[in-house]
Amino acid sequence: MEGFRGVRGLVVRSAAVVLAGSMAAVQVLSTALAWSGFASPEYLPVGPQPVAVAAVGNGGSAVAVAVRGSNAIRIVDRGSTGALQLVSSTAVGAGPDALTPVDVNGDGITDLIVVANHDDNTVSVLCASHGIPYGNCQAPIPVVGGPDALAVADVNGDGHPDVIVAGGTSGTLTVLPGTGGLTLSSASPAVSVGVDPVALAAATLASGSPLVAVADAGSDDVRLLSPTAGVLAPVATQLLDASPSAVAVASIVPGQLDLVVTTRAVSGAGNGVLSVIPLDSAGHPLSGVQTRSIPPQPSGLVATDLDGNGGVDIAVSDETGTVTTLLNDGSGTLRADQAVQVGGDPVALAAAKLSTDGLVDLVSADATPGQIAVLAGQDAEISLPNTLRYNSTTVMTSNTQPLVITSTGITPLSIYSVSGASAPFSISSDGCSGVTVAPGSTCTVDVTFAPVQVGVFHGALTVRDNASTGLQSVALQGLASAP
Repeated sequence: MEGFRGVRGLVVRSAAVVLAGSMAAVQVLSTALAWSGFASPEYLPVGPQPVAVAAVGNGGSAVAVAVRGSNAIRIVDRGSTGALQLVSSTAVGAGPDALTPVDVNGDGITDLIVVANHDDNTVSVLCASHGIPYGNCQAPIPVVGGPDALAVADVNGDGHPDVIVAGGTSGTLTVLPGTGGLTLSSASPAVSVGVDPVALAAATLASGSPLVAVADAGSDDVRLLSPTAGVLAPVATQLLDASPSAVAVASIVPGQLDLVVTTRAVSGAGNGVLSVIPLDSAGHPLSGVQTRSIPPQPSGLVATDLDGNGGVDIAVSDETGTVTTLLNDGSGTLRADQAVQVGGDPVALAAAKLSTDGLVDLVSADATPGQIAVLAGQDAEISLPNTLRYNSTTVMTSNTQPLVITSTGITPLSIYSVSGASAPFSISSDGCSGVTVAPGSTCTVDVTFAPVQVGVFHGALTVRDNASTGLQSVALQGLASAP
């Protein structure tokens, strides 16, 4: 599923505060709304064996759930009261194992929901001319080999999104060409891609060509393909140390594409692994792999901007009953953030925007209890000076002032780093970088102004946190006077 960018407007309220003392700084305080993680799960029963979930509707305002035990696709949103509700149910083929949304005209509204029906080797195409509800809009399309996974890309280069289907029992890919309307064409000839393809992902290379990643649990690898003359052809194969369960292609490190793969614990012992593998401009894997330990049985994978700071973050569901998030610090380094217990057997994960607050929510499909779990995005408030003004300071002396950062909301605030001061300003002590600030609490950075010549000096500090902008700037202004 293509990621959402959880962009949230910055709310700023300013007031000037003068601190006591002849050498005092003048601080202008700002308060900004900040993302601060996910709430405890909300549950909604959807039927026996929900096995796949995806965001649909206008900008991801609803989710579609593949309910295998009922051979149905069920749509869920928040009603007028904000409570989760079932909106519709549509019958599909036997054993729906995967689904993907398709935005035909690029307006941000899901036009098609494509469903892989494993047990009868068909693909169902559900459509809506004006949003929800969705219904079958053409006869099921025959495909080969027990379809288990789907992805969307313009394979044939005609400007219309095509749907790629992985046959789990045949080890093949087929392509259902888009028509530019609310239907798909018949399947192209199958292309062999391994033994047991369990997950697909697609992205666009710098050349404009699509790159398709196929996680093959039977060969412990990920195969990368791109079209040649409209037919998917091999680009490279990334070998793995264990069986892959999910895959994504996203820009974790700014300015490049990365292959993101989850692998299960070997022989059921130890932890699973999340690997971030850099790719070159043609889709070939490079060195410099970033790995993180995750729970042992990863199932679903989301790569999108969860906290609204512009970096692509990661969320992973695990069949032991957890959803784990890893946040991007903006440079491409992932840091473990939350591990939320959702219980049951979460076998799939999606990002959506079910509320009107603009924050990204996570939705897991929990197969054993027959329900979905929704982790709503939360926000908090951060208060910090946007300016430190140092009044007259004698040359060859120093003036140290505290920069106090306050968590004023109801949920914790994560501060990744405070940096950027240059002479004659410096950070003399840092009690905020790498700190999680509890609601109502503060942390302090001491900033020193030490001029060596007369004049007016300007500088800036950068506070990187989980606020909606991702970066807060604090201006530094100092007046240096003669002895």
